Amino acid sequence: MIPNVRLCPAVAALVCLATAPRLSADELPATAAEASAATAQSTALLETVGPETTLARAGRFFIESVAVEGTQRESVKRVVASEARLDAGREYSEADIAQAVRRIKRLAFVLDARPSLRRGSAPSRYQLVFEIVETAHLEASADGGRVADLGGYWDAALGVGLDRFFGSSSQLRGSVAWGTETLKPFRYTITSFTQLGLGFTQYDLVGRASRLDLDVKASRKVYFGGQTSDKSLSFAGLLLRPVSASQSLYLRFASTFTQGDSELEQLDERNAPFRSTATELGLGWAYDTTDDPFAALAGKRLSSDVALRSDKERRVSMSSPFGDRFDSALLSTKGSSTFRLGTRVGVEPNLSASVAAGEFTFLAANWTYWTPKMAAGLNLRFVEVGPRNRNRLFAQASVTAGFTRYLQTQSGFTAPSRWTQQRTLELSAGLRTRLAIVSLKFSWRNDTQNEIYQSQASRP
Repeated sequence: MIPNVRLCPAVAALVCLATAPRLSADELPATAAEASAATAQSTALLETVGPETTLARAGRFFIESVAVEGTQRESVKRVVASEARLDAGREYSEADIAQAVRRIKRLAFVLDARPSLRRGSAPSRYQLVFEIVETAHLEASADGGRVADLGGYWDAALGVGLDRFFGSSSQLRGSVAWGTETLKPFRYTITSFTQLGLGFTQYDLVGRASRLDLDVKASRKVYFGGQTSDKSLSFAGLLLRPVSASQSLYLRFASTFTQGDSELEQLDERNAPFRSTATELGLGWAYDTTDDPFAALAGKRLSSDVALRSDKERRVSMSSPFGDRFDSALLSTKGSSTFRLGTRVGVEPNLSASVAAGEFTFLAANWTYWTPKMAAGLNLRFVEVGPRNRNRLFAQASVTAGFTRYLQTQSGFTAPSRWTQQRTLELSAGLRTRLAIVSLKFSWRNDTQNEIYQSQASRP
């Protein structure tokens, strides 16, 4: 990876706030490592927290300033303080500060975040300090697995990415990836690809904690040892604007241009040269209270998205040019909730549903269609936190069962009017440190849709 007593009784309340807060219904107990760190931190708080006030007894604290420690880069400090979404000069409760910590920990470059209260300019005022552990901006990944479709094949990919902050609150990303699909491991190559990516993020573009992401990727795929190939250029953008402590609205755009060539002497409809364009525009809502972007052990994720999509393709065969086009509208929603078993294990059931409706045009003939999809899954996640939260090892096993119904709405549409099933099993592991983020993944996927198409094609 988008994952809870004063100078007499009041001092202890502040200690609880700064170290192991019982903050909200979604908060979970501290791990053993967090508990020991909390005990050590409480001693410092006894020396820095100001005198007792009635405000502290009520569990609310007047914050006269917010500071970030643990990094020397001013751009990172600005982004972290912005993501906390707490204004100086206002009162906040333990739950408010807990939500701020979770938002900070969902930043991909933050490994850990801890709050503490320090004495302010007057007995009833405090400085809220977030001490972060920053992870390096180098990411390496390796993916592979078995796809049991059309007789089955194996795929594998390697990727390396790097991002750097610059200016007041901007971030630049670069990546490169290589991949292949084979009928057998490392033999009989079907497809190989190379991809280069460049991305840009601007924080606080249209208000605090807002974000603009822009990405461009160029890739080249080679099929069957170089007999055919295609090149593609894709653009994607996302503008996110928070509307509450845990909710955001976003607008997204994506477009891909692809050109395919062939060196085969006999050209038919399947391998003829082509040009295609896919464009999608979507608007969505997201709710997130998790405590980690890659391996959450607490919190919920909910989202809903509506999008318009257009796919156009034109091919030139030996007989004549022809083309097809899909225009569709897509409505989707998904959600998950993570529950902790013990201190290191989390269980995350998840559900998703979507429906697409549109029109398909081929050889001057039109067909309308709509396709509902449903899926249910379960993630079993293990997280091991290193000393002082300076590294984090996580592993996950996921199983998902999905169902899709292809409906015939006009004569001539060949998709079967029945439910098809997709099953996926995935094993993954990762390591986040101050030096790098490394992730490994292996998956197995089976889709009965192809079996149904093959069986229908064999009918007389």
